[in-house]
Amino acid sequence: VPIRPETNDVGGPLAPSVKLSQKLAQCTGATCSCKGDDAGSTNACLNVAPYTAFTGWSGAVSSFSSKYRQDDTTDFFAYASSPEVSLFDTIPNITGGAPFISVDPFRVSHTNAQDWIDAGLPADSVVSYLETIKEQQSDPNAVIDIRIPQTPAFLDELKVVMNEHIIKINEKKLQRLTGDDLFSSEEEKWEVERKLRAKWKALIASYDRENSQNLLEIYQRSLGIYAPTYNNQDLSKIRPVGLTLSCILLATSLGFACWTFRHRRNNIIKVSQPLFLYTFCFGCFVLGSSIIPLSIDDSTTSVSGASKACMAFP
Repeated sequence: VPIRPETNDVGGPLAPSVKLSQKLAQCTGATCSCKGDDAGSTNACLNVAPYTAFTGWSGAVSSFSSKYRQDDTTDFFAYASSPEVSLFDTIPNITGGAPFISVDPFRVSHTNAQDWIDAGLPADSVVSYLETIKEQQSDPNAVIDIRIPQTPAFLDELKVVMNEHIIKINEKKLQRLTGDDLFSSEEEKWEVERKLRAKWKALIASYDRENSQNLLEIYQRSLGIYAPTYNNQDLSKIRPVGLTLSCILLATSLGFACWTFRHRRNNIIKVSQPLFLYTFCFGCFVLGSSIIPLSIDDSTTSVSGASKACMAFP
């Protein structure tokens, strides 16, 4: 938390609080009524997604460590993050004669304005700063920093694409362009989006190939919205049953056809018309063989192979 030595005001990475009269997620029609102090202003109805620049600390200890070390490390984490100890490291110390940079508040107890005022910080500045944090943290549209594997790679690709775009804008400045010509066109904006989407998709595909748990699941779990999907058309469990019944049907069809041929001169078989019996056995044989292509899906072959198996079904 930066302290301005000339005024002792509290500053920080969080933008000043904006009192919004509505949120886009709450709007269902083309227009929404505005309420509040700025209801008369057309600029009052804004939709924002406050970015929480800091969402807390995290710590871990290896599961391969001894239980003694795990317990000691856990006790240390609990001590360092306790309300009393962590508050000491959160509130800036302005008595040393020089600006002191502390950590951002990461507990609810850190937002008690009186603790900051008792430390010698100006009341108005403290209240404004802490109210900003409270408002942003409680905002239903608040956005937190992503905490999933490959996060640095995602941000690096973002920097590369945005840097390329900014270079193009600077080139326009060098050409002394002004007005709308200086700003990015819609096509240029979409080009940035397409480039970034392609790079991020490549990162996701690379991670999914090398790891058992896909990145989308990890991301959804980090947000607490993961819902496992079940493939109701998965044939893994029923395939053996189908193929077994298919084999039984094929074997009995061939067996009865051979039996009919062997006893074709029997009077009962003659009356039953051997040709009709052969046709019946052939139909059962085709019916049994149709189970084989139906047992093929994308879990056992490629999408192209599954499509061919589907077309092979009589």
